[in-house]
Amino acid sequence: MPTKTATPHDNVDDVAIIGGGIAGMALALALNAHAIPATIYESHDAVPLPPPPPPPPHHHAGGGMMLCPNALRILESPGVYELLFDKAYSFDYVYYKDRDEVTVDRYALGGKAAFGYDAVRIFRQELIEILAGACRERARGGEAERRRAGVLVGADGIHSRVRSTYVAPEAKPAFVGLAALTYAVPTAQLRVPEDKDYTFPVSVASGNGVFVLAPQGRDGGEMLAGTQVPFDAEKASLPREALMADKEALKARLRLNEEAWPGLVRSALEGIRDETMNVWPFFMLPALERWASRDGGGRVLVLGDAAHAIPPTTGQGASMALEDAASLALVIGWEEGVEFWQGIRRERLGRLVGLTKMLNNKRLPSDEMAKLPREEVWFEEGEGEGEGQMSWLYVPEIEKRVEEWVERKLQ
Repeated sequence: MPTKTATPHDNVDDVAIIGGGIAGMALALALNAHAIPATIYESHDAVPLPPPPPPPPHHHAGGGMMLCPNALRILESPGVYELLFDKAYSFDYVYYKDRDEVTVDRYALGGKAAFGYDAVRIFRQELIEILAGACRERARGGEAERRRAGVLVGADGIHSRVRSTYVAPEAKPAFVGLAALTYAVPTAQLRVPEDKDYTFPVSVASGNGVFVLAPQGRDGGEMLAGTQVPFDAEKASLPREALMADKEALKARLRLNEEAWPGLVRSALEGIRDETMNVWPFFMLPALERWASRDGGGRVLVLGDAAHAIPPTTGQGASMALEDAASLALVIGWEEGVEFWQGIRRERLGRLVGLTKMLNNKRLPSDEMAKLPREEVWFEEGEGEGEGQMSWLYVPEIEKRVEEWVERKLQ
């Protein structure tokens, strides 16, 4: 990289990161790779992994999450990919079945041949512990003391206090009217029909909507199961404890009009275990005009869900946070670089929001989806064409764009 230009960010002697989740730890690791010291400040105590439960069934509180090639490529750099891969379930597509259980489409989430990596599902707690271990080796943790820092980064989630105080006080998370009701089911419990050609993960359509079954755990011995449903706006903002208080009501909602689902889904709805259940109301942030403060030379920034919370439909929540971190670490030494970073990240998120809407429409009940114009629903363009259709998302060439920007600045 060329010598830094003379800007207020030249003296970045320490970066204070508010939030010790995936986005915050990813940023600390990315900065460390560029010899920029970082301190993570987290208000909650670290939550260790629970002791291994007796098999079967096994389950990790907090459930699983997806990482796509654009995230996995970034995780190669801090050397955590191998640790992650040892605990993850690998796959390439999610498949879509109609109400007759005929496979009608597929959506690429990874693929070594096309994108360099398969997609993986890993338990969120396991990823957090892997990142925390890497941070403990490389960075110091913040203690209860007053410190000075050259830059402050809010990685403190959708209800970010850093964003609401310094960056975009007017931006409020908006509930989109839907929630995901999910739980975990032992794979062995499922009655998979031999004559229906099931490949997992899968989205099964019916008049009720779409039901998702996705393997998790290294051996795929457990499935994430669930569906998205209309949800009451007043309840959506309640604390998690309140959302989860009436588990029998949640089970009843999952089983509403149960006979409309095919036998595979009905088998997944048997014996739902309370401890595996989750409710995820979908919130979105309006597109932020800025991800950095106007005052003080843009020294206060936000990333991850603090900058662009979107529903989890595309499986890109964590992947976008990792991209934010990796790209910011490349340019944080230049004030002009932060302006450039904001621009390319907003552009990319705008395109992802469009894809999210199309995939959400694909999860509507069959009759409702049929009423929409074809261009408002996602479809694979053709057999074997996933590489061209999805390469913009999974092979973003972040470093190349930054290098091109630097070259232009030096001309």
